[in-house]
Amino acid sequence: MNNLIRKVLAGVIAVFMLCPVSVIAKESQEIFIEDETEMNEAAKEDLLCHVAAEVTQCRYEKKKAMKSVLYFLNAELSNHSDREIMEIKTGVKFFDEQKNEIFSGWGIYNGQDTPIAPGGTATLEMSGRIEYPEEPSFCEMTVLEVYTADEKPPIHIPQKGELLYLELAEPHMTEITTKLPIQINLWIDCGGEISEAEIKDAKTIAEVVDAFSAVRIGDETEESVTDNYNGMLFTFEDGAEIPISLNLKNLEYRVYNGIRIYELENFDTFWTLMNDLTDDAGE
Repeated sequence: MNNLIRKVLAGVIAVFMLCPVSVIAKESQEIFIEDETEMNEAAKEDLLCHVAAEVTQCRYEKKKAMKSVLYFLNAELSNHSDREIMEIKTGVKFFDEQKNEIFSGWGIYNGQDTPIAPGGTATLEMSGRIEYPEEPSFCEMTVLEVYTADEKPPIHIPQKGELLYLELAEPHMTEITTKLPIQINLWIDCGGEISEAEIKDAKTIAEVVDAFSAVRIGDETEESVTDNYNGMLFTFEDGAEIPISLNLKNLEYRVYNGIRIYELENFDTFWTLMNDLTDDAGE
């Protein structure tokens, strides 16, 4: 998976349009040293000199009602170092025909579970809004920061069909069916009205864990809500606390620079129990 795609929102909004678009003439800036034999040891450690960022496509859509321009940009990131690269932060600037800068922004590529291998490439996608009445003529991109896989190790990405408690890849959770937590907190936020339950009773804890242990990872989704953040907190005998966040009934899984959202299968029994317990606690 040397050629990975990660979508990054680099502005106030991200939209996807099907109407005709124009293409901005691209200008890229590559930052690497071709002849590494002339580099000293300090320069070899400067990974900025070994990573290239080249804009491969940039298009825009002018929105008169919004008095702005929406841009959609693709860039190829190349690793010319001998290290695995996990994250690259880039800066992008847009200019008018007179080469006056009219907007600047930034985007982050993160391989999450797979770093860019030495000699490998990855694709960065960015989109955003330029609040400017004139159309940009060209853009340029530079590499601002680079992190290796040692600095930001690959993370585990949940797989469809696997049990949720095992896919969380946390030691306390993988043993939760045999080493029960001593307390479980549940909460449901319905438009700002929060119902909560604090469970310490061993029988009820066992019932909750039994329902929870049947839940499986479903498809990844981009659907999310803004007024229904729910969740649970498992507390174990050694004091460890493991939180799990839900976006309505979907799993919010935290990754570098954001979250990924997954639908959950076999979730209805646990969700019903969660609602019953929080309702009872509020009475």
